[in-house]
Amino acid sequence: MIRPLVISSEQREAIDHLVNFAKQPDMWYVAGKSRWIPGDNPPYVLHVDTYRCVFTYTLVPDGSVYRHLSISVSGNPHPLAVFSIASMFGFTGGKDASGVVCTAPGDDWIVRINKNEHCIVVAQLIMHPGRAEGEAP
Repeated sequence: MIRPLVISSEQREAIDHLVNFAKQPDMWYVAGKSRWIPGDNPPYVLHVDTYRCVFTYTLVPDGSVYRHLSISVSGNPHPLAVFSIASMFGFTGGKDASGVVCTAPGDDWIVRINKNEHCIVVAQLIMHPGRAEGEAP
């Protein structure tokens, strides 16, 4: 089944709002310590067209911080839609052929498909202790 992706200007604004909210250090999800699950916490959940998106900045035990996005739909999510949505959530380095559609993930994106849960999880390291911002991991 082909699932179109139509994103309104209101949805783009909502994405920007969620990113700005989630990037505040006191709003980060702390793996193993936060007492909440991002997908069960409405401020971190956004429906972009028919795609359910859960977005956080996630602090892991070694002190690294990742952009973390889970995208799910009732069927299997289309990779081009996932990559394009990820780029709207601030993921950098994706292969962008048209200025609108991201055709492939960035080289440093971690992409995992979970067919049983009909979702794709995308993560990107944005900060690692002991490295300068933007320095390769």
